[in-house]
Amino acid sequence: AIYSLSLGNLEHIRYKGLYRSEEIGKGKKSLTLSLEFRSPERTLTDEEVNRLCKLETEVYEETSGV
Repeated sequence: AIYSLSLGNLEHIRYKGLYRSEEIGKGKKSLTLSLEFRSPERTLTDEEVNRLCKLETEVYEETSGV
């Protein structure tokens, strides 16, 4: 699902874990992913990567219920 977002500089996604607990709410889950962004032309800025991460999080929450 994340690759389908066409985040231009997203190179790798790694699944880290899924956490469920009463502390985060009944029926809720916390998903941990590692995203690796890379540009072959230049160093990406923090702002660029943060914007991509925020977009990924918003879309993933909407489509997966996580």
